[in-house]
Amino acid sequence: MTGPLPASGPSGSTEPGEPTDRSPGGPAWPRLTRTAAGGHHLLLLDDDVTWSDLDALVGSSVVGATWRPAPTDGPPGLPGVLDLLAAEHAEILAAGHAVPTLPDGTLERATLTGPWRVDIVNRADLGLPPWASTAFVVDVGAERSGAVPRLPDGYGDLLDAFGDHHPTGLERQVLDVLAACARRLAGGLRTSEGVVVEPDPASAVDITLYSPTWLEPAATAAILEPHLPGLVLLRGVEEAAAAGLDGYGADWPVPTATPSSVTLHVEAAEVIPAALADCAWTGGGVIAYRLQWLADPAVRAAAAGRLPGETAAALETREHARAAISEAARALHAAAGGELVDEDELLLDPTDLA
Repeated sequence: MTGPLPASGPSGSTEPGEPTDRSPGGPAWPRLTRTAAGGHHLLLLDDDVTWSDLDALVGSSVVGATWRPAPTDGPPGLPGVLDLLAAEHAEILAAGHAVPTLPDGTLERATLTGPWRVDIVNRADLGLPPWASTAFVVDVGAERSGAVPRLPDGYGDLLDAFGDHHPTGLERQVLDVLAACARRLAGGLRTSEGVVVEPDPASAVDITLYSPTWLEPAATAAILEPHLPGLVLLRGVEEAAAAGLDGYGADWPVPTATPSSVTLHVEAAEVIPAALADCAWTGGGVIAYRLQWLADPAVRAAAAGRLPGETAAALETREHARAAISEAARALHAAAGGELVDEDELLLDPTDLA
């Protein structure tokens, strides 16, 4: 999904006789009904998250995403429709072409409609988690793969929620964006099949700084030494080339009982995230400073709770790596400027990494 798409959002009006469950002090959003939710994926959020929080994240991932109309905070609160394909379809129509259709003959579309109020009744009715307070209905055509082979560790919670036939094409792109938003906002997704996926916000460890400034290896090492003591720098061009880098790199062993490391890769960015599309400084060339946690797949699986007996040690290692990467990213940003993004390529505020 390179830009926004068209809307055919479901009607979600409150059904006669149903409770409205208004949030004290908040917008009086209409209540989500089974009719509105039926057959659609749902993005689930709690009361601490506003629709504008979601708008900021989606807008940094999907160029040209447009509200038609935006939600009205009210009272009463009126849901809006966020068209993820608005810009893309505008370009197609301007060129004199028709909006693409799906195999079932319907128009290509990708919209979010909401927010809708979630209460104790429809939580039980739709099998939603107890923290869910608002929902956005996702309207995107279903595109599924053929049967995929089973893997011992699966394909990740999102794809595993669809069994043997995974989302593909535009549906997969939309779900990837929404899963990233759910992870950042401590929310969740309910698939059209009724499976709820709750991404762990703490599982987002890696951070990349995109900057107009090139830092020499010695300068980078001096900046990071207080945060990654004992950082080992790949100094020479030959060493960097041997490690598959165009620039240079460094490695820092995480000081916990479970072996893992934090790596730094510094190189010219050939592709930049959609979140940086409006940054004027990117026109002069961009340097990427990539901080990543490298751990054995078994360690990652344990940290995700898939190996119960080893979870505590793996979580300690992951949290140590996450804290070190956050400190290092803040230090690099202070020295080189630019923008920080998480591993889902969503913008990060350096002050949130304290």
